[in-house]
Amino acid sequence: MVDNEKTNLSKLTMEYRDFVYKMIKRLRRKDYKCIHTVWDNALIILRTKFPNNDPVKILDMLVNKKFIYRRPTKGGYLIYIYGEEPRKDFTKLVNEIDNLEI
Repeated sequence: MVDNEKTNLSKLTMEYRDFVYKMIKRLRRKDYKCIHTVWDNALIILRTKFPNNDPVKILDMLVNKKFIYRRPTKGGYLIYIYGEEPRKDFTKLVNEIDNLEI
């Protein structure tokens, strides 16, 4: 790949990332850190903003580059800004299982 092509791809990736960050922040509800790709019309918005690109492929690319986090859910995906996704601590559960008697 030529340096100019890499630069254009990098600029486009940053454009996708910046737009998706803004979209998540604008569409998410007060108590939530995520949006639903279908119910919040994220795919339609991405298709409108980037008409020549598949919105699912845009999100896949951003997930692969760890710009966003995606979790499957009923009817689509929940998408989070990377680092804001919920994290569960399974230490307590593991200790409870270890202490169970057979």
